Amino acid sequence: MGPNQILGIALMDGKVLVADAIMCRSVENGKYVKSKLNAWATTGMPLLLGLSAGPAGQVFWPDGMHGAVAIGNPTTGEFNPVAGELNLPMAVLMEPGGAKLYVAEYGNGQITEVSLTDGSKKVVTNGLSGPIALTMVDGKLFVAEIAAGRISEVDPATGNKVVFFVGVAGKRIAIGNDGNGNLIILDGASQKLFQLNTKNLSLSVIATDLPVGYSVVGS
Repeated sequence: MGPNQILGIALMDGKVLVADAIMCRSVENGKYVKSKLNAWATTGMPLLLGLSAGPAGQVFWPDGMHGAVAIGNPTTGEFNPVAGELNLPMAVLMEPGGAKLYVAEYGNGQITEVSLTDGSKKVVTNGLSGPIALTMVDGKLFVAEIAAGRISEVDPATGNKVVFFVGVAGKRIAIGNDGNGNLIILDGASQKLFQLNTKNLSLSVIATDLPVGYSVVGS
């Protein structure tokens, strides 16, 4: 039995992991395999409303319903809270050094930095319009703002932000780094997957007619 509605995808150690609010599963030999991260079976576990790779075989996920972020091990089922009292956290991303986590807070229109050492929080930048997805390329954060239909570039050291891309991909529901300096953009309106070169802004279509969509956050 597979996931109900995929809300997050992460690639770790050559394995694809997916989350559907209730459970984290891996994709192996064309089939979904259950992990031990299961919100139905574990008291107090935040809902898996997203997914991001973490350290040492662990994953991070946001729970926008309860304003929390957690870290857990799909193999053992162990989990721990990372941060709470967040306003609709929609996406999380560990910085390359592994010392902090960036959280897209949809409700506050901001990116919040969370220390993985002591849990302290700091606003990186604000004034965003529906931040829903995060990735990092060459030390810069790229934020998909679904309400504005754009992608912004943020310097995590200074918080300075600029509108990076506004174009044919209007409802970006996920973005990622392809490892070669390009953004991968999943657009819910056109149901297409795009590749965007961050140097010259050339845009190409990778796939079409994907079974994806979008809705207003909170609906």
